[in-house]
Formats: sequence, structure tokens, C-alpha cells
Amino acid sequence: MIKSKIIQIIIGLCLYTFCQLSFAQSIEVKASVDKNPVMVDESFILSVIANGDIDTNAFDSSFLMKDFVVGRTSVSSQTKMINFKTTQSTTWSTVLIPRKQGRFTIPSFDLNGNKTESFDLVVIPESTTKTTNGRDLFITTEVDLDTAYLQQQIQYTVKLHLGRDLQRGTL
Repeated sequence: MIKSKIIQIIIGLCLYTFCQLSFAQSIEVKASVDKNPVMVDESFILSVIANGDIDTNAFDSSFLMKDFVVGRTSVSSQTKMINFKTTQSTTWSTVLIPRKQGRFTIPSFDLNGNKTESFDLVVIPESTTKTTNGRDLFITTEVDLDTAYLQQQIQYTVKLHLGRDLQRGTL
């Protein structure tokens, strides 16, 4: 009698653990950009977010190099435990710069068998006039000497030009 109760408890715990593991396997993956449309030679950030435990090396952005200059990719992982419920998420952020104007499709990313949806990105030409369609933010640099020698002091000036109020930003 006692052995059968112990066996029932062990089987119940095994089934509970199996159910918890099967729910943990359902991983949702989403991709998005921080702005759309973008101008030619203007950088934007592609973010891919997985709401489960995924290997941080699963993200591959190499197929984007045909249409974009692919910058560095940063990875962040987050684990939350609220009322004994644990959730994990991993975020990949990649800086991209379009090579030419047009309509591009950001394809589906496959992260360990979990796929994102593809979406369109519009790249507009850079405005040559100083209208509201032009760049709101750009940087210029100057050096005070044409030639410099080793250990020689030079003056390097960086100017940040703002066309509108800056709401948020990082350099």
C-alpha cells in the first residue's frame, strides 16, 4: 500500500516535470527595426527577440551583407522570476546601414528551429536640400594640420549638428 502511494507520487512528479519542460520548449521569436523608412547611408537597429532559452550564438546576420553594411551585434540575456514563474529572453541588436535605395525584405531568421516573420523595409534617397526631409542629425570632423608626426599634438574637432530637438540618442 505504501509502496504504491510512493510510486504514484513519483509518477505524478515525473509527469509534472515533463509538462513543465514541454511548455518551456515553446519559444516565440520576433524581429523588428527601430525606424522604417530609413535614408541611404543612415544606420538603424535590427532587433531579434526570443522569449525562451536559446543559444546566444544562434543568430546569423551574414545573409544581410548583400544589401546592408552589417555592424556589430550585441547580445543580452534576461531571466525573470516572478511568483516562482521563471521567464527568459534573449535579444540580439545589430546595426545596419542600407547600401542603396529601394524596398528590401528582411528575411526570416531561423534560431534553433524557431523562425521570425519576414517584413519589408523602405530605403529612401538622401535629400540634398536642407528641408525637413533632410537629415536631422549629422556629425562633421576637422583636423588643424594637413600632416602630423609621431607624438605631435593635433587638434581634432567633432561637431554634432542637430536639425531638431533631440529626444533620445547615443553616440
